[in-house]
Amino acid sequence: MKKYLQMMPIIFKKALNLIVTEQQIQAKLIKNLEKEGYYVLKLSVTNKPGIPDLIAIPKNSDVKFIEVKRPGQKPRPLQVYRIKELKDHGVSATWFNGEYYDVE
Repeated sequence: MKKYLQMMPIIFKKALNLIVTEQQIQAKLIKNLEKEGYYVLKLSVTNKPGIPDLIAIPKNSDVKFIEVKRPGQKPRPLQVYRIKELKDHGVSATWFNGEYYDVE
């Protein structure tokens, strides 16, 4: 009986791990970070294997975002929206197609 009681926390933790998914944890964490004023990005594909899942950027950070396009191309409306959203958050965001452009 004593051994069973000692194992209870382990069994409970394993059960919790089966019930709560990583996606659910991420969603809750993102929501909490955004409530704290962070601009949160969930990364799915990057050029760096092993990079963490989320980037949490505080307001007025020195981070810079650049949308890259081929010469003569412009960002899609959603990309323009995201650039504006980032700028409204107080960080540098622009697009580049051989020259830098600002989004109005």
